[in-house]
Amino acid sequence: MSNDIKPRKKRILKDMRDTLERNSKLREKLHKNGTWNNSGISQSLPNSDKRDLTVFIFFETAAAFESFSQEAFLLAVRKKFGVQPKIATKLAGNIDRGLERVMGWAAPPRIVERAKAILGKTHFLVKLKDNLPQNHYDWLSHAHRMRNRIAHPSEEAKQALNKLHTVLNIPQTERKGVGPGRILSDYPGQSADDDRWFHRFLKAYQSYCDLISSKL
Repeated sequence: MSNDIKPRKKRILKDMRDTLERNSKLREKLHKNGTWNNSGISQSLPNSDKRDLTVFIFFETAAAFESFSQEAFLLAVRKKFGVQPKIATKLAGNIDRGLERVMGWAAPPRIVERAKAILGKTHFLVKLKDNLPQNHYDWLSHAHRMRNRIAHPSEEAKQALNKLHTVLNIPQTERKGVGPGRILSDYPGQSADDDRWFHRFLKAYQSYCDLISSKL
């Protein structure tokens, strides 16, 4: 059985990049042209609805990225040790359970920690922060917290996101009650629409794809 990772690498990169392109354009269309039918009259979607839909689009993108990151890590394991996928899951996770209950594939610190333990301290994933464009390591971390806040509306998830208000450029006077939709769509307030956090997070995902493409 061949252990050539190139076909699988090509497939997961294409799928992730297609998702990023589609969802970036979808969000742009939503904010520029989103309408609804109000008793036969076409009207622009309220900003609140645009924000809610932006959350859905981002969450789908974040889920796709987490799956991509896991797959890319498994390919790195296969490449280093020359093993088949089934063995790679045991090496990357648990000898008995494989990847069951192994979480955090989209969290940069977790990626670095696992890479150092499994792939060795010189592996490119260990130097993730240095290998990504400026700020994109942090943006990936912020995106992971945003994803967790959407998926788990617990007090813990809320507080984890609230701690980022300063670095997310949310003014002190606007922080009360601010949720994922407003953060993704409206901030940083001085930035153009295509440089708000939704698009910044997708740019960071794209940078990670580029890194996997060039280094793996």
